[in-house]
Amino acid sequence: MTQKLPILLIDDSEATLEGLKSYLSKKSEVVTAYNGFDALREFDGKAFDLIITDLIMPVVSGFGLISSLRQQHPRTPIIAMTGWGHPPRVEELKSDTLLLKPFDLEELDRCMDKLLISKPL
Repeated sequence: MTQKLPILLIDDSEATLEGLKSYLSKKSEVVTAYNGFDALREFDGKAFDLIITDLIMPVVSGFGLISSLRQQHPRTPIIAMTGWGHPPRVEELKSDTLLLKPFDLEELDRCMDKLLISKPL
């Protein structure tokens, strides 16, 4: 049996969080958080192979979360997602990729596959 990859999924929309968790749980171990603050607490003693985060959230935004994660876990791939406003450039954001909501789940799969295949050991 293949071990499921641990993924941290962060979004303040319960519908988005639960929908993506249901989809991703088929092949990954998914831990969820409703904001960046809760997400940072999930890293206490845990390691994740991939982070998928919304950008616009209360308490600690995806922008703040990504900035913190890049300092603490620079090799962990990050997919940012947003459906709000004019999206920043990926280079400015410091995520590995940016998905605009609503996105196709096949697009998410392609991004995940690309990042996980190229992830340094």
